[in-house]
Amino acid sequence: MSDQVQIGTTVVYYECGDVSGKPTAAIIVDYNEHDRRLELALIAKNTETLIRRHNVYHTASEIPNEKTRVKYGTWESLEESRVRIEESDAVRKARVRKAQQDREKFERMDHERFQVMKLHDTGKKPGEIAAEVGGDWTAMSVGRFIKSRTKERVTAGSDQ
Repeated sequence: MSDQVQIGTTVVYYECGDVSGKPTAAIIVDYNEHDRRLELALIAKNTETLIRRHNVYHTASEIPNEKTRVKYGTWESLEESRVRIEESDAVRKARVRKAQQDREKFERMDHERFQVMKLHDTGKKPGEIAAEVGGDWTAMSVGRFIKSRTKERVTAGSDQ
């Protein structure tokens, strides 16, 4: 920690300890080596004055309670903040990839269902339909799907 904590070092400060929020640049004014609490001078945007914060714990420190975290906020080094941002970007990109894969899977399944009903309407049997559509379709799953769709058609027709 001593390499990170030196008076005059720039760190990032998280208001209320919310690391998902936008950090504020801060300069270390004083520190308590024992429990990693700092006194910081925040460099607030659009102002010419520094804002002092004391008893600011490191983001990885054991903080006595949530009220303390919210009251004093938390800090971390510029490098730790950079790593956090890169990790959150990686997580976000993974979520986007997963959503794209799910969408592609849904579109494929929707297309396959359409094919199943189209082939059923031509008079083909479930086994023939499953062989032609492929994928995860079996004669049994085709039969169940056709049966459920037929019920939906009947129910929709009786509502009119």
